[in-house]
Amino acid sequence: SDATSATCMIDMPFIAECDVAFECWIGVCVCRPNYCLKGGMCVPLTCSKGALPPPFVPGRQVLHLSAFGPPAPVGRSFLAWMGYSVFLSSLAPLLLCAVGAATAWGVAQVLLKPPDWWICRIKARCPVFLPIWALLTLRFCWQGFIQSEISIAHTSSESWVVLRALRKDIIDEVVTLGTKLADEGRDFNELIQSVPASCYANNLTSGPMTKIVGVVNHATNSIYSDVDRLNAALNILPQKMKSVEFVEGLSGTILVVVPLVPMLLVFTATVASIIIAFLSFYSSRVDTVERALVALRKHGPKAFGCIICVTTIWSAVDLHLGITVSKYCLEVDANTVGVIDHLHKSTCNSTTPDTDCRTGEDIVGAMKYYILGQGHNPFEEIVTSIHDGVTTLVQVQNATAWIQSLAGHVCPKLQELQVQQLNGDTMKATVKMKALLTAKSIWPTYSLFMHSVMCDNMPRQMYKAVLFSSMVGLVMVPVLAFTFYVDLKRMRANWDNPESEESASEDELLAAKVAPEYSSATYTHVTKTTYSSQKAGSHRTFLA
Repeated sequence: SDATSATCMIDMPFIAECDVAFECWIGVCVCRPNYCLKGGMCVPLTCSKGALPPPFVPGRQVLHLSAFGPPAPVGRSFLAWMGYSVFLSSLAPLLLCAVGAATAWGVAQVLLKPPDWWICRIKARCPVFLPIWALLTLRFCWQGFIQSEISIAHTSSESWVVLRALRKDIIDEVVTLGTKLADEGRDFNELIQSVPASCYANNLTSGPMTKIVGVVNHATNSIYSDVDRLNAALNILPQKMKSVEFVEGLSGTILVVVPLVPMLLVFTATVASIIIAFLSFYSSRVDTVERALVALRKHGPKAFGCIICVTTIWSAVDLHLGITVSKYCLEVDANTVGVIDHLHKSTCNSTTPDTDCRTGEDIVGAMKYYILGQGHNPFEEIVTSIHDGVTTLVQVQNATAWIQSLAGHVCPKLQELQVQQLNGDTMKATVKMKALLTAKSIWPTYSLFMHSVMCDNMPRQMYKAVLFSSMVGLVMVPVLAFTFYVDLKRMRANWDNPESEESASEDELLAAKVAPEYSSATYTHVTKTTYSSQKAGSHRTFLA
């Protein structure tokens, strides 16, 4: 409100009354709420519509991941999103787990009951394809389980940094300024309350002075109730943001530590396969290959099956998170406002104090203003109300300075009221608070956190993690197991028939070893099938 030079000290109809747009305040006509002083007249307050925040455009990874999930509860409550995440968005990850289990079962069946046609019936050579494929497997494993997960964890920590900067640089600063204003208001009110008691001729002066102090006290209480209202809304935000920061830090740690398990399993199996294959090839003893084959058929189905299942399960976890995050990010602004709005409605009921409901309404209104550009900003309105209240108080003091000067001789405490100093401190605080609470200050931080970090970087890294980890579990590890087995079978077959380019089947080789040799002086027929054995003491060459 703005004060004018008009006075209403003597309330007489048609003589000293205020205009319709004015109201009398301690003997001075001031503009009513939602009116501004312009050209000596109070005119309705008008606001020009500002620019709307640009909408978020989802990226390619968001669109791809969201295609795996059913329609999402856009603009619904947090519980609705939890239900969607647990039940509806888990269909595709469960299907991926089923495919992984089927792949693990197929690998186990091949290793337990290997068909003869897996041996290509060619002479054993130095394992070349196996180490190349193993290096590719390790490369994919690094991309899927370490590099992508580290990037996701880094993105999570980056969002934590953004939230902490918002809390410390803006929210905490406004809360500090609001707390300072509230303390100054309480000191000012205590000083006002002591004015009547300091008056001389108490019986004559304390009554009128008490009425004047009551009016001033009511005005200051109105000002600092706005301060308390602003502090109530802003004090909730740091607590909520600290909870989000804790969850972000915990999830980042989990995303770095847990993927080490499938990474170590794949690394161990890959390196062990390469070492065993080369040792078996360059060994001069046939039992080395035989022990490797026996161990592979005994432990291979369980080991490779476990690796395939673990890698596929973690890939399904990444897919599940990617679907939920991507579905949320398709309409990120509407979903964020919807979650906050439903959270407020669920906590505000008939048993909730009015102040708490008002605080929730202020927060929801501010979020709609900052995120969607809808409605008005309650925080700015509160700060403006504080600013106008103190301005009006100073203007009234200036208009009634002669009254205060005379009353100060009777009531000494009145001279200690430093309204100008209060005005200076309050103006500095409100100007700074208003600058911090503008959309120009808040929206870029929100856009950086939700649009860039959570809905751009996070889905991109999840997309890479799902792609590479599923490739490791469903393609790289099964082919590694088959290649390892085929190389060992070739080596074992070559020990029994090193001169032939075609190796007999496992059953034929076993029959050749146990069948006795017969000879007769009178029987000279020679069959077309002959069996030969490895000469004792012979050694393998690089291209044996």
